[in-house]
Amino acid sequence: STYSIYELPPTLAMRPTLIDAEGREGRAAQTVPMHAFTCLIKTAGPYRQKYTALCPLEVSISKLTDGVSRITWTIPVPADTICAQGSTLSLPPRDEVNDPPRDIAGCSYEYMDRRKVATFSYGGDAQDEAVTELRKKLYQSVTRDGLKPKLDEKGRPQFFFYQNECKNCFTEEGLGMAVYE
Repeated sequence: STYSIYELPPTLAMRPTLIDAEGREGRAAQTVPMHAFTCLIKTAGPYRQKYTALCPLEVSISKLTDGVSRITWTIPVPADTICAQGSTLSLPPRDEVNDPPRDIAGCSYEYMDRRKVATFSYGGDAQDEAVTELRKKLYQSVTRDGLKPKLDEKGRPQFFFYQNECKNCFTEEGLGMAVYE
């Protein structure tokens, strides 16, 4: 497969996670999880709020055991949200009744260093059956060309999936909505 190399700039990102036992059938990776949102955004009426919309949404899925994976969403945080909140960015409030337990779902902020990534176009979703074969082809192509993919803690190459159709909307209070095309 033909691929392109890009260098991604460093950024501060919100990183919600979810332990997913439903797999491809559950399609949990297709949308930002509810436990990632820190506020509501008023989009109409006299008190509507200004917000910053960012894309793409980065999704990575790492296998933990047979049938169980960890989904991690990487959502860049805009500069105006960082400046408004200063050194203590708001984490999403916990809804002990409706949110998954803490050992299943979490959220944090992480500084993402500059990264060099190999990419190719694919019009599907992160949990499509075809992704397994496409990841294998990408890995074979970049290693054949002498590049060394970054490995995870288990020695497996790291992959992520961009969801360009998702716009994550932030106010000064944090992530308030995700809009899908």
